[in-house]
Amino acid sequence: MRALVALSLIGCGGKDLGTVPDKPTDTAPPPVTDTDDIAAPWLSGGCSAQDDNALRYNCVFNLSAQDSLQLSLDGPGRDQLYASDAVTDRHELTLYLLTPSTEFTWIASAGGHQLAGTLTTGPLPPDVDIVADVTGVGTADTIVVPFQCGAPGHLVAVDERGQVEWYQNMTRNLGDGLNGINIDGFDASAESLIGLLGHAGIAEYAWEGEQLGSALVGQDYDKPTHHSVFRRDGQRFVLNADDYVEPDGTYVMDGIYVFDADWNVVDEWALRDILAPSGGGAPGGYWGSVFPGAVDYSHSNGIYVGDTSEWIVSMRGLHTVIGVQGASAAPDFGSLQWALTTSGFSPFTTDYLVTSSNGATADPSFSDQHHAHIEDDGGLWLFDNGNFGQDSRALRMTLRDDYDVADIDQVFQLDELCAVQSSVYLLPNAHVLVTCAGTQTIYEFDGASPEPIWEVKLSCAQGGNAPLMVRGQPIFW
Repeated sequence: MRALVALSLIGCGGKDLGTVPDKPTDTAPPPVTDTDDIAAPWLSGGCSAQDDNALRYNCVFNLSAQDSLQLSLDGPGRDQLYASDAVTDRHELTLYLLTPSTEFTWIASAGGHQLAGTLTTGPLPPDVDIVADVTGVGTADTIVVPFQCGAPGHLVAVDERGQVEWYQNMTRNLGDGLNGINIDGFDASAESLIGLLGHAGIAEYAWEGEQLGSALVGQDYDKPTHHSVFRRDGQRFVLNADDYVEPDGTYVMDGIYVFDADWNVVDEWALRDILAPSGGGAPGGYWGSVFPGAVDYSHSNGIYVGDTSEWIVSMRGLHTVIGVQGASAAPDFGSLQWALTTSGFSPFTTDYLVTSSNGATADPSFSDQHHAHIEDDGGLWLFDNGNFGQDSRALRMTLRDDYDVADIDQVFQLDELCAVQSSVYLLPNAHVLVTCAGTQTIYEFDGASPEPIWEVKLSCAQGGNAPLMVRGQPIFW
């Protein structure tokens, strides 16, 4: 049973099942009667669908005495338990992670009484009407992806069957100017979801549908944001970009905004502070419409913040991953701590020789990488896009500071080229989740076999060109 703590909601009436048999009799609530001397139910209420979302239900329950409340939800292939721990006579809950066009039975329990009812979810709206081609059996309960089959701007959650169980238009309530904007990057956790709305803004939503905060370029900050957002210790770290005029041309280089929990900028860093661009290049590309005539120089695509406040930044344009001093109180804040690259085109000198001492790969190199980060196992993980002709793969490295070696000890090879974005995540069971963004495919490896044990390819039910999926992020409930 998936356990959830739900907060917030309105609601189809249920049937009072009376007192739970095994409830101690000395805690039974006192009888309550209405003005007509007819016994009123001790527990009443129900659930109703949210107006703008077919897969979320608001529930309200009233008690004749103060107590906590639990609600179990049973449906095909999915059991859930919601808890409202507050001791009160009114409980509001939001039910989510519901599959479309499905009947569920709910049972609310409080004060030794139970109330039961059913609800039937509606069909998916066209914007997120997604179908899945699934092979094998996966272990990730919930995977979040940016995906839309109509109006852009949606984050979607699918289960291990590839079934949509949650969606949210991240541009809602942010003004007409943000309608039709794609999700350029995102971060999801069990608490909330953050979407980067193109280069124009940022929005954060709770799973229950409440907008928790937002920030807009030109209003709350100045530089366009892009690609990656990461959170730690109540702060949000977001990549930004700016153009710099140099003797041999104009270059776009990246930086980092640090936001507090209310989306106020509290710190900032610029790559230009530690690296002067040079060499020229063709203008346009990713930043062509924002910075006309400028060269997309570093093209950073990932920010990760470790528990030591070190920032890890991945730069596709330079085929390099760097470590930056991220502690704002440190005298060397923003300074380069280390660099990792196997490319002769990088302006950085690598601090690590990349090897593979256990023979995991005969090619100890990477290029055009994405999603460089430290996982719970202590390894440096990244997606090696391999845009120099080879198929893409996910890599795990052990950074050996004593030998100045980055040792590739695990490789998860794909049989396709993933030229853009993409990701790799370590699951709690030591399986590995790998996303090829360009083909809208997610793979799960068990670490024992070179072949994936599960894969899902997402597409739009009505056909047409599938959108860029960016990555698939697992949620650990």
